[in-house]
Amino acid sequence: MATRVLPPRHEGLARLELWIEETLDAASPSQRRFVRPFAEWSVLRDARRRAARDRFTAGTADGGRRDIRAAIELMDWLDRNTIDLADLDQAQFELWLLAVKPTRRRGIGRFIRWTNARHVTRNLEAPSPKHGLAERFMDEDEHQEQLRRCLTDTSLVGLR
Repeated sequence: MATRVLPPRHEGLARLELWIEETLDAASPSQRRFVRPFAEWSVLRDARRRAARDRFTAGTADGGRRDIRAAIELMDWLDRNTIDLADLDQAQFELWLLAVKPTRRRGIGRFIRWTNARHVTRNLEAPSPKHGLAERFMDEDEHQEQLRRCLTDTSLVGLR
């Protein structure tokens, strides 16, 4: 690459590609059936586009890994509970969401949107990530009124 005989290579993208291969090689065949196409056609495709525009960052790679891990964990849970991905309904999906770490809840949306778009799942709704900070703040008078109400309004706790 230094002598320009080989084209330049994006190291972060190459590491992501290698991680995906190693991770999916260790996955079960039922997990690979859906996660491999998702990884190749959604995660890697997006990563390559970003790298081509010089917008690929460590965060991009971390997000791709997070999304793939979440997809594998969902598929693992489906295998353990003998549920086919095509038969997964919203109630079962929400049960899985309750059982996993918050980072997996955040990472599963991309996989679910991908499976919905390919009609593998039936319009499952994944939680949308929360963005930004609070937009409305109380002024001093409103704050004092709320404090006063908390101290004096017995209907708030149902006690007299």
